[in-house]
Amino acid sequence: MTPTGQPRHHVALTSTGITHRLTIDGTDVSHAVRSCTLHLATGEHPALAVEPRVVALDTTEVDSAVVLVPDATAALLVALGWTPPPHADQ
Repeated sequence: MTPTGQPRHHVALTSTGITHRLTIDGTDVSHAVRSCTLHLATGEHPALAVEPRVVALDTTEVDSAVVLVPDATAALLVALGWTPPPHADQ
């Protein structure tokens, strides 16, 4: 899971019930994070996946955008009952 060559950071996760705090290298980034997941696997460095909170976003429209769903995500969604849409090239 952990990409090679990525810089390492000090991460602290604190929870007091419904209030959570995430600091990275001593900087509290809680206000900018929607969610995070700490991945721990034997033989690998811990990996923190962070989903940022979007506070302000202008509307963007794109014609013919491609939506990509990673294979592992699609497999999980299918296992939960999702039916993938047909591919346009089929």
